[in-house]
Amino acid sequence: MRSDDASGNTTCRPSGTNTNVCDAAKAGSQTLTWDAEGELATVGAGGTIEPDI
Repeated sequence: MRSDDASGNTTCRPSGTNTNVCDAAKAGSQTLTWDAEGELATVGAGGTIEPDI
C-alpha cells in the first residue's frame, strides 16, 4: 500500500520487503517529498531524509 498527495505524487511507499505502515511513524516505509514543479525533492527512510540528487 502507498500514499499519494492531491497531485498524485507518491508520498509513502514500502521500503524493500518491509510492510508499509504509512502512519505517523512511517515504520518500514520510504517517505518522498516533491517540489512545486512536481519533481522528487527528498527520499526518507528510517528517520533519515536525503535530497534527490
